[in-house]
Amino acid sequence: MSTTCDLYFSIQEFLKIVPGLAIFPFSMYLAWKKLGTSVSASYSVSHENTVEPRLDRIVLTNHKDRPLTVFSIHAVISSEITYEIDKFDPPIVLKALETVRIDTTPYSSLHIGRDAYRPDFTSFQDMSLYLCVPGRIVRCARLETPGSIQLASRAGYRVAAKHISRFNDRIYNADARYAITYKLGSNIETAIVDKSGFIARGWNFRINKIPIESMVSEESVSKYLESAGFDRASDWYAVDSLKH
Repeated sequence: MSTTCDLYFSIQEFLKIVPGLAIFPFSMYLAWKKLGTSVSASYSVSHENTVEPRLDRIVLTNHKDRPLTVFSIHAVISSEITYEIDKFDPPIVLKALETVRIDTTPYSSLHIGRDAYRPDFTSFQDMSLYLCVPGRIVRCARLETPGSIQLASRAGYRVAAKHISRFNDRIYNADARYAITYKLGSNIETAIVDKSGFIARGWNFRINKIPIESMVSEESVSKYLESAGFDRASDWYAVDSLKH
């Protein structure tokens, strides 16, 4: 009888701790999500006229279930040279498990001592990103985002490359012929004229089409706008041919 009772009570005690054993791995996972710092990053290279090429459109992912304050982002190239990509004042805060994109600030040049320095952005394998956070420096893991090249290599597809033509942040295609840039008050706007003369996007005026006979050149488009009174409706305007 005593052996039966002992067995009964042993089973009861075991059943009491079973729920704890079941949730122990989950509890450990939640603790891991709270402790330490884990951030991954991806980036691209931006090329603009009159400023240096730079790391831009940086995507940061906070893998921890707690916010992270970031004061600055730094690059280390070939384990030899470091420079500050951007500094934040006030600092930015990555929320728990959040992904953000950062558009970096252009700069005029980099120097090592008195010598001008231009980073070689052709090999991302030699590039590491670091975050300056409270009390320490954190290295970002590389955030790999599969793209069309990887998809094509797996499935044997041919790749159609996407090209973007842009004028004053207006994206246009082969149907576009001219851009009209104009100022109204404190705002500078850009409208696109297509091959038929229709004026699209960024345009809220009564004139909405350039006659075909005035589509010969920038000067002829400008003269038509002037004859239609657009020089009086705007502070100033300019017409540019679009490259394709």
